[in-house]
Amino acid sequence: IAIAFVTLIGVGVSYLFTYYFSRQFSQAQGLAATVANGDYHLRIPEDGPTELRGLFHYLNVMADKLQEQLAMRQRLLANVAHELARPLAGLQLGIESLRKGAIQDPELADDLLVSMEQTIKRFDGLIDDITLAAQPDTLPIKLSRVSLAVEPFLQGVSTRFWSLAESRGLKLTVRVEAGLAPVLADEKRLNQVLGNLMDNAIKFTPPGGHIRLSAEYANDDQIRIKVCDDGKGISQEEAEHLFEPFYQGDVGRLIKQGMGLGLSIARQLAQVHGGSLKLENNLEGGTLAILTLPKVDT
Repeated sequence: IAIAFVTLIGVGVSYLFTYYFSRQFSQAQGLAATVANGDYHLRIPEDGPTELRGLFHYLNVMADKLQEQLAMRQRLLANVAHELARPLAGLQLGIESLRKGAIQDPELADDLLVSMEQTIKRFDGLIDDITLAAQPDTLPIKLSRVSLAVEPFLQGVSTRFWSLAESRGLKLTVRVEAGLAPVLADEKRLNQVLGNLMDNAIKFTPPGGHIRLSAEYANDDQIRIKVCDDGKGISQEEAEHLFEPFYQGDVGRLIKQGMGLGLSIARQLAQVHGGSLKLENNLEGGTLAILTLPKVDT
């Protein structure tokens, strides 16, 4: 009787353990199957023995990451579509205007062609941003560094954005400290950095505002380039979030402009150059972007 009783208890306990672990693993299997079918919303309770809790935790983390990646991909596609729509409409309008006779007016035709050329350059910048964002983290960014004179370079940046700033009713000025040493930089990549900073400054500065592009010595070894606008400004907490990919902030969400990649890429390129990029509130109002780069030793 005792042997039978013990055997019965053993069978019962064994059944309970088997049932318990079977149910737990069924939950894990259900999560894995759901994720495999492209649904990343299911989560399982992280309870049970330590080993099972660890397994369930990592399964939930995996589902979180996959869901986040899906959301990022959807945001990227939506933002790219939005970013392309208006410039493409502008190009189409310019082509139609030229076909309908604007080409007979040299001044009007030249204005339209300049505007279309600027739109194409913006597309080039957009493609550069997307290409860099898609590049694996393990693949280093290659730079072709040269000694770059700061004042002519910033004047070139100003010229590139002058028409866009004027069309928004904005004043654009450049100020460079006298005798400033050149920087060691990849001109194309530096144009990408300043292009993103200027684009943001123009987007978020109200009509009648002033955008100031300047350069000065940061210390004996570095040059500081600043882009200052008259926009709403930002909080210190949001300033760091703005460098996260696809984050656009309160102003960005309200205006619905850009892909949320520009600042992330700009900082990445600044760091690859051996420099830094930060955002802060300007004491006189607006946002101040500060790019620091190593100077050329003379």
